[in-house]
Amino acid sequence: MKTALPLLFAAFLSLACEQKPVEPAPTPSAVPALTSASAIASAPAIASASAAPSAEAPAADAAAPGDGGEGASADAGAAKKPAAPEHGVKLIEPGAEPRQKLRYKFVVGRTDRLEMTTTSSMKMAMGGQAADVPSPPAVRVVAALTVKEVTADGSAKRALVLEDVGLMPGPGLSKEQRDQAEKNLSALEKLTGRDRVDARGFVRQVELDASKIDNPALKQALAAMQQTFDQMGAPFPEEEIGVGAKWQVRTKLEQMGIKLTQTAVYELSALTGDTGKIKLKLEQTAPGGNMELPGLPAGATAKLVGMKGSGKGELEFDLGRSIPKGRIDTKSEVKVQVSMGSEKQEMSTKMEAKVVFKPLTQ
Repeated sequence: MKTALPLLFAAFLSLACEQKPVEPAPTPSAVPALTSASAIASAPAIASASAAPSAEAPAADAAAPGDGGEGASADAGAAKKPAAPEHGVKLIEPGAEPRQKLRYKFVVGRTDRLEMTTTSSMKMAMGGQAADVPSPPAVRVVAALTVKEVTADGSAKRALVLEDVGLMPGPGLSKEQRDQAEKNLSALEKLTGRDRVDARGFVRQVELDASKIDNPALKQALAAMQQTFDQMGAPFPEEEIGVGAKWQVRTKLEQMGIKLTQTAVYELSALTGDTGKIKLKLEQTAPGGNMELPGLPAGATAKLVGMKGSGKGELEFDLGRSIPKGRIDTKSEVKVQVSMGSEKQEMSTKMEAKVVFKPLTQ
């Protein structure tokens, strides 16, 4: 599963309250509680990026055969494509006999609908002093993916539609903030796109049409969502595997200008016919460096001081369906420094998140 889901979650919440710009070197009492489209509200998104495990394509799959360049250049209104990740897959243990190559079986015309729900809790400190951060409501996304074509190598070209995007009932936002967030998020409903997924479950070439999106914070949420779909799935190694098999997916990707290194280890814990279960563990780190945070005022800069994250979860797959079922629990910690002129302020954030994936089709 994908690191960007909690990133998407934080980006969504940044849409709730956009009236107040960031002031340089704010005091803890002035910190918006994850509801401002500002650098401070966006910084937790970087911490969250360490949350959910990633399903990345191996380096050899970077340019899938038969693409013919399709999808390589987005339409004029498409969401900005995140930097192409570098990744590799390594089989650690083949597992018990009998073994087989696990491959998805795509059927033209099949539509799979997926519900993704993300909840989190956060602790934040500015200048060593704790800031009040209420528990935000969960974010729910429902998407439909329809197979339009199956190529000779078994890859599927799919059409994507966001059917519903919104906040779940719960505390954390005032009525005014919730209404503002829901109004902004409604612009993403019925948004369309396309992608390609190969027979091993690795997704690539995701494009979402953002031609009608003007809100900068909403575009940031959309970019995070695009990266979520770009790396969503239950991926398999090239080799034959059996129950007990373990494989590693090591990924280097870029989010908001930060170069992340992620290592996910998958274990095939059960296999019956075309269905099975996978256990996974994740570790992610990033070196310090300049960040490209949305919402920063003119003249302000942001720098990542440090980041680390871990996660674990379980996924259930069906080779006749291109989307998984399961949950992922994660923890992450990030330190960010925001500067404006001679003023500097360091913020640290700790986040725990849970992402639940639920197919809505059999």
